[in-house]
Amino acid sequence: MLLKDKLIWMRKTSGKTQAQMAKACCASLRTWKNYEQGKYDIPTMRLVAVSIYCCIDLRCILGDFMPKTEELKETPTEDISTELKKKGSNIE
Repeated sequence: MLLKDKLIWMRKTSGKTQAQMAKACCASLRTWKNYEQGKYDIPTMRLVAVSIYCCIDLRCILGDFMPKTEELKETPTEDISTELKKKGSNIE
């Protein structure tokens, strides 16, 4: 499934309108429609904002785009965050 399809699924699953989604990620309605049509790529922080707004785990949205290695499947999120912090990432 393409990201644009996932955005539509996320919006419809949460019962939101396109206008509500646009407002939640500080974008214009036209911009949101362009995200859903695949004309623009949604910036990461906007994607995070709307996933939180819709109460949908971001992994449900990005799961199709992530590597399917056994190592990632078995590594708890907390362990990944700890490793990123050790490497100097600003992840919270």
